[in-house]
Amino acid sequence: MVIGLSAVISFLMYASPLHADSITIDSFNHPLDGTPFFVEGLAPWGNSDPFAHEDQNVLEVIGGERDILVDVVGTASPISAAGIIAGPAGLLQLATFGGPGTRMIATYNGVNDVGLGGMDVTDSGANNKFVLRFNSIDAGDADKLGLKVTVGSTGNPPSSKSYLVDESTGWLDRYIPFSDFAADLTSVTSLEFAFNDLVAPVPNVDFELDLIEAVPEPSTLALLFALGAFVCVAGAWRRRKR
Repeated sequence: MVIGLSAVISFLMYASPLHADSITIDSFNHPLDGTPFFVEGLAPWGNSDPFAHEDQNVLEVIGGERDILVDVVGTASPISAAGIIAGPAGLLQLATFGGPGTRMIATYNGVNDVGLGGMDVTDSGANNKFVLRFNSIDAGDADKLGLKVTVGSTGNPPSSKSYLVDESTGWLDRYIPFSDFAADLTSVTSLEFAFNDLVAPVPNVDFELDLIEAVPEPSTLALLFALGAFVCVAGAWRRRKR
């Protein structure tokens, strides 16, 4: 019976998706060849043009388009920021070098900015939060990474909420409850995730982001585990009765 229970739990953990009803905002797996970027100051040093990049008709991206803005706030150095969007590692990577601070903003509002069409990211009520899965975070001259999430929805002004994310040398999941927003998460028109987007962005910030998803209540997963355990125990009990 113990062996059977372990087998069911293992199956639920590894054969099923981590979040059964999750909606992928961005997996950062595409484009497969990735897009490297550098944000550098104009010679000798001075202001820089922001790096703005658009990926259209992208797999595993909500609405099919990802818009990335990387902007140095202040006087740029020869190389103020660098990174890779997607690629073989399947990560959004940002590294910043010295002052001043650099912000990165990821926007999702459909191909050619037509909007997400009133998408229900709750999946009919199954999902209740966003999760951002970081591979690592170095908050630079601070001890936490600034994060601002903005949700646009049908018939409502954009709703924003700011957070601080702990540093981490390994995987870290940061959950963002839908209840934080004065928006209709059943009719979403745009999503924006801004990193280090402060009045004075913190210098020397580095991070790697693996994915963004809309995910369900933990109780949904607990129910799956409980159901699997029940089926296993019931089966073992019937065999013993024979």
